[in-house]
Amino acid sequence: MCTVTWLWESERFTLLFNRDEQRARLPAEPPRIWDVDGHTILAPRDGQAGGTWLAANRQGLVVCLLNYYEREPGSASRQGEAPESRGLLVLEAATGSNLAALTESLAERSLSRMRPFHLLAFDTRASRGRYWLWDGDEVQVAEIDDALCPVTTSSYASQAVVAYRRALFHAWRDRAGGALSVDALERYHHSRHQEADAYSVFMSRTDAQTVSVTRVEVVRDEVRMVYQPRPPEAQDALSFSAVLALTPSEAQG
Repeated sequence: MCTVTWLWESERFTLLFNRDEQRARLPAEPPRIWDVDGHTILAPRDGQAGGTWLAANRQGLVVCLLNYYEREPGSASRQGEAPESRGLLVLEAATGSNLAALTESLAERSLSRMRPFHLLAFDTRASRGRYWLWDGDEVQVAEIDDALCPVTTSSYASQAVVAYRRALFHAWRDRAGGALSVDALERYHHSRHQEADAYSVFMSRTDAQTVSVTRVEVVRDEVRMVYQPRPPEAQDALSFSAVLALTPSEAQG
């Protein structure tokens, strides 16, 4: 139950992520700097399982994960094993120095105890992204291109909700002449369908809602996360921001 979009610009990479969760789930912590096995990571923290859905590191790698509901509950449940946290996989993936390192580590890692997911990783210094789809049986890997955007999921009426949100995005992009600005993406991520709010990008149901909108911006020397939580029934909430300095690239010396 989430939506992610992204935008490449000459001097900036921007990613927006709506996190949708059960109303009963414990609230998350705003983004902060973590030490993960000696690696410096910027990420919010899930209040229930302790992992995250979105992370960035000092090499400019941005990683995010969405649940894949078409194949829930996945192989872990079929085998009768306790599932491994997908949120901890995001932290693990964010320790990679680049896409090649992350791809190698994921190829060697067992996912058999994880429920299905979409994992997206963006190497902002190389202006490239890669996408993994784990369906509980096998992994599909592809390069990220504009046709993939947006990636969105829903535990309710999955196919219909995904089709609605993607059609809305494409309609907005067509009206903008084929390219959306960061401001337009922000409006998309806060859009509501009052007559069918479960379909909205900024969604609300009796059992679940969009609990936060996070914007990630990567520029030449830093990555910034701006995190807006949504208290129940609130339209406007306080924002929290955190910054992580990037290590100098080889081009910078």
